[in-house]
Amino acid sequence: MTIKRSTIIIFLLLSLSIFSLACAVTRKEPASDTQQDMINTAVAAAQTAASSQATAPSEIPALTEAPVTTEVPQASEPSPVPAAPLRAVFTDSAHNLWVWQEGGAAQMLDSSGDVEYGLLSDDGVQVAYVRSADYVNYSLWVVNADGSNKRQLLSPDQLLGLLSEPGHETLPADMLAYTTGNMPNILQWLPNRSVLSFTSTPRHEGPGLMIVGDVYQLDTTTGVRTLVLNTSIGGLPAYSPDGSLMAVITPQSISLANADGTNYHANLITFTPVITYSEYMYYPEVMWAADSSHFKVIIPPA
Repeated sequence: MTIKRSTIIIFLLLSLSIFSLACAVTRKEPASDTQQDMINTAVAAAQTAASSQATAPSEIPALTEAPVTTEVPQASEPSPVPAAPLRAVFTDSAHNLWVWQEGGAAQMLDSSGDVEYGLLSDDGVQVAYVRSADYVNYSLWVVNADGSNKRQLLSPDQLLGLLSEPGHETLPADMLAYTTGNMPNILQWLPNRSVLSFTSTPRHEGPGLMIVGDVYQLDTTTGVRTLVLNTSIGGLPAYSPDGSLMAVITPQSISLANADGTNYHANLITFTPVITYSEYMYYPEVMWAADSSHFKVIIPPA
């Protein structure tokens, strides 16, 4: 009985030990306080970060003002200046003087019947013209292009008297004795001025053309007449486009001077007179550059 009771007690003790061991194996031990604090801190940090990301407003980039651009006004192109109407001066078969303007009818300026030719000024305002009824006695006139203010600048007697004025001492006395008139030759307007330029051509009976080489300038506004080159150094004037210079042409040389006759440079070009097999002398034609910087001339062999 005693043995049986001891066996039962041992069995109960073993069963209890096995049961306790099973409980110890399957049961989790709670985390230590330190470990729990670390976990709690980590979770809290994660939650805080998540909460911050979820609730923090997204950053809006600061607005920047657009750069202010100042528009530089474009330089306006100048309006084209309307071209002046085309004008032309001519004589008819009856030797009357006319002017024609583009877009209009021709207008008679002089009906004397003895007009040799006319010359329109650069600005188209005045017309200079030469009259002669017999090709011996000449007169010089000017009229506005609209037909107003017609006036005689030099009469036949005044033109003839030029040949006896100072500056003509080189003319032979016998030539003056049979001269009956004086034709204003190489008539031209000085560029951009109301001034006429011409040289004397004595008229006499018989063939031939004599150019004495005096160079006169006549202001059509004031009537003042000036001898800018005398017969000893003169010739046919060819003015530069800007009106500052003139080439002085003779049958054997070309000189240069200011348009008023000053700063005279004699014989810049010399050449043998060209034979024309007539009573007329050959005068080469000078062609100025548009900028008045130089001129060209063609001289044929003698």
